[in-house]
Amino acid sequence: MSHDKSPPARVPESQEAAENLASEADEEEPRVTEQQRHNIAVTCAKLIGDID
Repeated sequence: MSHDKSPPARVPESQEAAENLASEADEEEPRVTEQQRHNIAVTCAKLIGDID
């Protein structure tokens, strides 16, 4: 059984880094909606403790 290896996860360490990741995702996956990008950015910010 073959498994595709996923690239390593990138966890942003600041709000700016989260926004940069979101904009990169927009370029890589144009079908992602603005709401989905927002949700990703909020989730990342929560994970790193920037927001509650």
